[in-house]
Amino acid sequence: GIAVLAEALNFNKTLTTLDVGNCDLGQRHFAVLAEALKANMSLTTLKAQFNNCGPGGLAALAEALKVNKSLITLDIRSNNLRPGDGIVLANALMVNQSLATLEILGNRFGRADGEALWEALMVNRTLTTLNVARSVFTDRKHALVTNCLDQRRAAEAEVKAEAEAKTKQKGQLLVLLRSGLTQPLSSGAAAMLEPALNLARSAGVDDDQTAHATQVLEARRLLDPAVLALIDRLELGVEERAELLRALLDNALHTLESIETARLDALGLDGCDQIVAAQRELKLGSELLRMPPESVSIHEHIGSGSFGHVHRASYNGRELALKRLSLAGLQEAEQNKVLKSARREAHALQQLKHPNVIEFVG
Repeated sequence: GIAVLAEALNFNKTLTTLDVGNCDLGQRHFAVLAEALKANMSLTTLKAQFNNCGPGGLAALAEALKVNKSLITLDIRSNNLRPGDGIVLANALMVNQSLATLEILGNRFGRADGEALWEALMVNRTLTTLNVARSVFTDRKHALVTNCLDQRRAAEAEVKAEAEAKTKQKGQLLVLLRSGLTQPLSSGAAAMLEPALNLARSAGVDDDQTAHATQVLEARRLLDPAVLALIDRLELGVEERAELLRALLDNALHTLESIETARLDALGLDGCDQIVAAQRELKLGSELLRMPPESVSIHEHIGSGSFGHVHRASYNGRELALKRLSLAGLQEAEQNKVLKSARREAHALQQLKHPNVIEFVG
């Protein structure tokens, strides 16, 4: 039975605890088990108490401990170990750097074994629990061993508590970041992301949440407020908003004027029509609303003014009046004056919305 079990350990990568205590195992069985431990790197606990390991089985087990890097707890209490066997075990402990708990009570170790175990303890830095008969040590050595192991356990507890505190802090910071990422880009609440992000980075948090927060802060720095308001109007989820921000930032689409259907289509973004529709409906900021030129169809001339002509036009199924400026024959200064006047008129119309006022489309 033990041979089959040992063969399975050679291939198993999930088993962490093996209990073969009080199974009448002899030296030969321990030798087979030890060979399996040389290959297995998943087992963390081996309970083999109340058997008959003997010197031969312990020698094989000691060689396995020199190679194995996963075993943390080894229980070989009452295994017919004799004086001198503790020295063999101590030599293995000087090499092993994974074992934390060693249970060897109920064996007939002598003072020489105790001295060897103490010397091994000075080399080995992972062992925190050693349960062995007090008689193997002098009173002075017993006090030294006890003090050494107590200090190690205290240091281990401190490290564990610190790690748990860091994990808790990281969780709290991630909650804070997630809360900030759900805020509208154009709101003051989004500005609170920066201190939260700095705290998260100082705590070693580096994941999708921090990447999204960095992106939002970059967008707030580079994109026009009107563009931020536009994105807020779309009511996107965090992932969808991140995709849109990434596309706008990577392609330097920082203003409402630069956002056009053709360019958004080229980026392969979903909902391009909704984005442009929201852009057209947005009535704030210094940017004039823009219509993609290729989407406008110009028809017959219907009137003229001082500096332009009016044509009937259509855009996305709507019939419009299109004003085209006439700059031919004008000096540069006069052209600039006409353009400035036209822009001022467009800005004024853009801010107005009333049934009796012509709607400015773009």
